Amino acid sequence: MTPLQVVTFIAAHEKGRELAQSALPNAPKMPYEPVEPRTPVVRTALATLLRRTADRVDPRLEPSVG
Repeated sequence: MTPLQVVTFIAAHEKGRELAQSALPNAPKMPYEPVEPRTPVVRTALATLLRRTADRVDPRLEPSVG
């Protein structure tokens, strides 16, 4: 991404958040709590599942590389 695209993305994200919050003015405000990143085990399992799904959708003689 170019710096202009990053700035535009951030501005659009903030505008979207403002619109979402103003759409429900009486909704309870929950503080943002970042979630822990996925562990390597979860990533590996997800990658394996996606590879198997891809092999079913597009069966070839050799399995997907990954």
